[in-house]
Amino acid sequence: MTRRVLRLVAIAIAFAAMVDPRVTRDVPVTPSLTIVSLAQSDSAARLAAALSPSYEVATLSTRPDGNAAACPSAGSCIVISNGDPPQRLTAGAAVLGGVRVKPESDVVITDAVAPSDTHVHGGGLINVSLRAVRVPGLSVVRVVDDGVVVGETRHEWSGASTSAIVPVEWSPLAAGARRLRITVIDGGGGEGDAADLGVMVHAERSRVLIYEPQATWLGTFVRRALAQDPRVTVTGQTRLAPALAVSRGPAPTLTRAALDDVRTVIVGGASAVSAADVLLLRRFVALRGGSLIVLLDGPPSGPIAALLPKGRLTARRAQPANLGGIRAAEFVVFTAADDVSTVESIDGSPVIASRAIGRGRVIAFGALDAWQHRDQQFGRFWSALVADAGSAAGDTLVVRPAQTVLPPGGSTELTLEWRAIEAPPASMSTSAEVQCPEAPAQPVRMWPTGRPTVFRGVLAPVGTGLCEVRASITTPATLVTTSAVLVTDEFTTASSRSGLDGAIAAHGGLLVDSYDLAPLVARAIQHVPNQRRRVETHAMRSPLWIIPFAACLCAEWWLRRRDGLR
Repeated sequence: MTRRVLRLVAIAIAFAAMVDPRVTRDVPVTPSLTIVSLAQSDSAARLAAALSPSYEVATLSTRPDGNAAACPSAGSCIVISNGDPPQRLTAGAAVLGGVRVKPESDVVITDAVAPSDTHVHGGGLINVSLRAVRVPGLSVVRVVDDGVVVGETRHEWSGASTSAIVPVEWSPLAAGARRLRITVIDGGGGEGDAADLGVMVHAERSRVLIYEPQATWLGTFVRRALAQDPRVTVTGQTRLAPALAVSRGPAPTLTRAALDDVRTVIVGGASAVSAADVLLLRRFVALRGGSLIVLLDGPPSGPIAALLPKGRLTARRAQPANLGGIRAAEFVVFTAADDVSTVESIDGSPVIASRAIGRGRVIAFGALDAWQHRDQQFGRFWSALVADAGSAAGDTLVVRPAQTVLPPGGSTELTLEWRAIEAPPASMSTSAEVQCPEAPAQPVRMWPTGRPTVFRGVLAPVGTGLCEVRASITTPATLVTTSAVLVTDEFTTASSRSGLDGAIAAHGGLLVDSYDLAPLVARAIQHVPNQRRRVETHAMRSPLWIIPFAACLCAEWWLRRRDGLR
């Protein structure tokens, strides 16, 4: 009986080896995790040591502006950066989180926004966003152009504040494309974080249209004050009688054609403005994005009241009050509303108020007798107010790069917009080019968008330095506009510093600081994916099966010989 069992086992082994059966089973797999390091730090090694029991960890070092995908499409990913986001994240990447490396500076620049329109004879305003890592008490934000300090602002930090937006006024050195370096200096005088900006400074005068259906003293002195400003060209009309009007400039009447190339319109004798004029002015503000300044001679009345915030006349004061540089004793104060912002106020009540309508704004001037108390500040006030209104309105044709600082070989989206009162014509043609130093002009192809007056293209400058972007549109008249973009190896752009937060949040990840990795480690371990892999095996292909096969045959042969059988 034993001999028979041994023989059957040997035959079964031989038969199984001949059939070669396949066995399929699921086995647990250690998930993969890629740590992408965009900044020098020991955080990658610390994360790898903490997560290696749960993950198969790989470390990858790259630059923020690298073209390669920062995270692989398979497995999980953690990004380590000083605040710069990677150039792109693979859509299918599972971003567990990010590590923000603690910068060397006490204060870092997270954003810097400059107006696209700055005049060489005026001043510019740059809003610099700061984040305090260690609150220094005092920070000085400085703007430098070609080695010359052109703007500086001191900011005192409070004990509880860790972020701030600091407005810095700067004065252009010359017209054209300019490269600005923004630096933060601590209270001890040591330089900290820095960022670059590319801006375009122009020298052309912007047109201001003054329209007075009836003569007013305030309108007369405002016109005289603006006539001395090298940044504007004043045109307009004042009606002295039903059949008598005095005009200034080539476009004295209030028509659509007159408003095509105007940024700011100043209206005097507001109560006498007709309903047709109000309709045209509303289109100028809402569609063109222009700025309308209304010089009131009393509480808002007549058709133009539909454009203004509600207001009431106050009692005349014995002594004039100061309103940001001008003085007045009789006011119209306006009612606060969601779409109304205060420019100047008396006792907390708006006297000069701005109301947003569509793309533009209406500024109601309620200092009725400011012309009677004018001094040298009167002209400066009106020059500043009109300059700010014109800068907010911008040109009829505007070209805007999405980024003003690019690395060599980088690209950004370019937007060209034509804003006019008239409906767009049936056909329009556009052109754009970018000119970098010591490089030929490179055309930029523009494509229409869902809006008939907006075009977009991809700006990819060839070369380095401060490049000028020039764009035009023919409708059939040709309009030309310019902008600037900075291409540099020193890729220091403030707007990218806060981009890491958005990139990590968009993928549902957790952002932590390098000195406290515990929350990210706990999250990563908590979200370890339960991965299994299906494995196919052919057990009979193992050479070890020869051992039991030979043992069965030898044992069966030995039993036969013991029993005297062959």
